[in-house]
Amino acid sequence: MSLNLMYHNIVLDDSKIESEYDITVRQLENDIAIVSSSDSKYTTFTFDDGKKGSLIAAKMLKKYNMQGIFFIITNKISEPGYIDIKEINEIHRMGHIIGSHSHTHPNFKKISDDEVTFELFRSKEILDNLISQKVTKFAFPGGQRKTHHSKIALELGYTEIYNSIEKISYPKQVEQTRFHIRQSNRGCVKKIIM
Repeated sequence: MSLNLMYHNIVLDDSKIESEYDITVRQLENDIAIVSSSDSKYTTFTFDDGKKGSLIAAKMLKKYNMQGIFFIITNKISEPGYIDIKEINEIHRMGHIIGSHSHTHPNFKKISDDEVTFELFRSKEILDNLISQKVTKFAFPGGQRKTHHSKIALELGYTEIYNSIEKISYPKQVEQTRFHIRQSNRGCVKKIIM
């Protein structure tokens, strides 16, 4: 079994918190230290969207010799507030995993299967070329999807699919579940691990 933690944006300090999804670097380091000092060898740190704070998170994980998964929205690359191509490659060179978070971040429940295929394929194509490696991990935006969307993702070459259901993950699950870390539940990592 494994425990997947889901973050969004990492900011430098409390003065930079603009939303529920912003976690300070101090809060992240505290969570990493808790995981690092626990017996939980199967905890994964995941980061959605590809915001500027992704690079901060990547550096903090590297400090603790830990690996993260960074799910990127490809049409946001280099947009204000989001990481650029150079930063994605820097995160990848640090030993972290680059994954897809779709091309435009739609609600998958509200789009056609053709649009689902486009979102999955286009994002993977861009990221494969960007890091010169096959991208095999995908996270549904907001966890929204229909059951058969995972099958489409697998057919397109993804091998690990992530949702936003807050449960422990087991190896044979089609979708890996994740615990969402945000301002309203910050400090919960120790409780989740226990």
